[in-house]
Amino acid sequence: MKVYITGNQGFIGKNLSKYLKCLKYNVVEDQDFDEIAIVNQRVDIKNNYAILLSEFKRLGVTHVVHCAAIVGTDVCALDYKETISTNVLGTYNISLACKELNIPLIYIGTTVIYDTFRYQDSYITEESHIDPKTLYGLTKYQGEQYVKLNCQVSGYCILRPLFCYGGIGDMNSLIAKTIYNYLYSAKGFSIFLDVEKYKDYMHVSDFCSAIEIVLRTGMFNNEDYNISLKDPCKTSHVLSLIDKVYESTYKPKYYGLEPSKFIQFHPETDYLGNHRVSNNKFVEATRGLWYPKVHVFEGIKMVFKELDNFSKENYNPLKYLDQIKENNINIKQYYPQNAI
Repeated sequence: MKVYITGNQGFIGKNLSKYLKCLKYNVVEDQDFDEIAIVNQRVDIKNNYAILLSEFKRLGVTHVVHCAAIVGTDVCALDYKETISTNVLGTYNISLACKELNIPLIYIGTTVIYDTFRYQDSYITEESHIDPKTLYGLTKYQGEQYVKLNCQVSGYCILRPLFCYGGIGDMNSLIAKTIYNYLYSAKGFSIFLDVEKYKDYMHVSDFCSAIEIVLRTGMFNNEDYNISLKDPCKTSHVLSLIDKVYESTYKPKYYGLEPSKFIQFHPETDYLGNHRVSNNKFVEATRGLWYPKVHVFEGIKMVFKELDNFSKENYNPLKYLDQIKENNINIKQYYPQNAI
């Protein structure tokens, strides 16, 4: 098995590459491609279908995990052309190459494609109504459609993670932004959430484990699965857990400042509201091989430890929020107006 991970310098891709290598998988990365196939240190999946095809053949790629994407409502808003090109056209090219070479594909989707408005008092399942409300959600769902169109014969598995955080390179999660800001920045920043709504935060290691099980068992059955911790809690509770870890471990070192006090919340932009997603279908499909192991409190402690030993010169999860502020962009216009 030779697994090519698209977007292997991004959050999910970087953690997945490390995870699979630890299990002795043969992982193909962008630097393994021929020099002519590299554009700015990555494979240009948007415009080079022919190169993808020839390089897959040359390298003997047997499986593809498609992680490459522009992720997050605010990040997508900064460059809508790049978002559409990467999330839609890029996925079309990858899925077409897999079809041509009969390579099974794992597509990393997102649970924000669902019409969360309908499920404020219940769990979302794979049968729930789909109605994405943002450019990010819409382009990721379009990507799913291309995978289904092109990979019926070669086989695919769509995995939709829910609020992944932790590990290396986390640029989007509330947990990473809050802890990083406290350790290295100590300035105010915005989060587009309602702290009293329920979300389900899942450590990236649990998601990598789910991907590995699909690879190991050959679960390319043309199905879609939601992957979640299935232990939702209010965002305010997550912040209290961050403060609790700080109080018990970091207060003497960081002068009594509480990380959650730096955040300015914008509850009117929380278009997901209560976002609780069932993982039952995947748990049952894997016959008990997969279940999430890292609960939020333990995950927060892991992030504190990871970021306390990290070089801030190489990583800044507040990067896109800083860009929004520096360029005076009204980011709220890109969120649905009828937030829950």
